[in-house]
Amino acid sequence: MSYSPVRSRVCRRTRGRYMCRQENTWGYNELTRTCYRVPQYKQPCGFFDGLKGCQDFCNLQKLP
Repeated sequence: MSYSPVRSRVCRRTRGRYMCRQENTWGYNELTRTCYRVPQYKQPCGFFDGLKGCQDFCNLQKLP
């Protein structure tokens, strides 16, 4: 499956130095091909505001 440039940047583990202050953001782990909830104040924010959005955008077929 080939990804667009945007999808290849969004559908991967979040990176950055600033910890997320928001609650309930979701990221995508390209190694396990699953969406995960980003822990508040422990990781950079995810690109998605819900599990379904992450799954739909990254073309997941099953729930994590």
